[in-house]
Amino acid sequence: SDPMAYDSYPILIARAPNATPTVFTAIAELDTVALPEISSVITDASVQNYTAERKVASSLLRRKPAMFTMNFLPADGTQDHLTGLYAAKYANPQVADGFKFTHLASGLVWIHSGFVAIITPKNPFEGKMQADVTLEFTGVWVHNGVQIGT
Repeated sequence: SDPMAYDSYPILIARAPNATPTVFTAIAELDTVALPEISSVITDASVQNYTAERKVASSLLRRKPAMFTMNFLPADGTQDHLTGLYAAKYANPQVADGFKFTHLASGLVWIHSGFVAIITPKNPFEGKMQADVTLEFTGVWVHNGVQIGT
C-alpha cells in the first residue's frame, strides 16, 4: 500500500465562537467534505514583443466557501439554536467564528475565521441525521501552524 495515501475519514470540525476565539469545541465528524478551494486571480501582464514567454501577476488569495455534510444532532449544544451552529447563524450572520478542520489520519489542521452561510438538515438516512453546511471564510487562516495572509 502507498505510505502517502490517507483514508478520508475521519475529518472533525470544531467551532470557536467569536466571544472565545481560541476555545474550539468539536461539532461533528464530517461525512463528506470539500475543504476550501484556494485560488487567486491571475492577470496576464505579457507585452506584445514576446512571442512565447507569458508574464503573469497573481493577486489576493481567495477561498471559496467550504461545503460539507456532517452528522447532525439538532439537540446538541454544538449544533442547536441556543449555543451551536444555528445560534451562530441566527445571532448575526456576518459575525466571524473560528472553524478548525482536523484530518486525523494525516495530521492536517486548517483553522479559518468565517461564518455559517447555509444549514440544510436532511431526513434521517440509515439511522442517522445529516446536515449540509456551507461556511464562508474571511480574514487570515492557519495551515498546519503557519498563518496565511496578513
